[in-house]
Amino acid sequence: MFEHLVEQGIVDFNLVQEVKRPGRTKKDRRGKTAPLVQEETPAMLNAPAEDTVIGARVRAILSLGFQNGLRRREIAHPAVGCIEIRERLPHITHTAKGGDEHTVPLNPQAHKRLRDYLELAGHGDQLDGPMFRPTRPNHVE
Repeated sequence: MFEHLVEQGIVDFNLVQEVKRPGRTKKDRRGKTAPLVQEETPAMLNAPAEDTVIGARVRAILSLGFQNGLRRREIAHPAVGCIEIRERLPHITHTAKGGDEHTVPLNPQAHKRLRDYLELAGHGDQLDGPMFRPTRPNHVE
């Protein structure tokens, strides 16, 4: 702020130029969002309709977040072909925070919900295409 005030000619010099900021502690970095109680998670996972494309997509997205611990960005970008069977277990490959590729086992329910969504949406055979797609055309009128 003082640098801006100096640039604008409001003050003659930066009074705090030599002052060092205090470091942040781990406690300062904790989120403010209250965690879900144990009963709330299944209710959220099962709330969307499972027989519609939109509902199945939301169920799959929630499962990847809650049951596999993927972040929003990690969920948004995988291709259909990122799901594969390794050592008889379903895995998903995703780009993690920092840009590294990670392959992790899929929770069985998350895997089923992904399969259900891809079957309903009809693009499960398009391995290079995005996993999660808009349910209506994106166009500007």
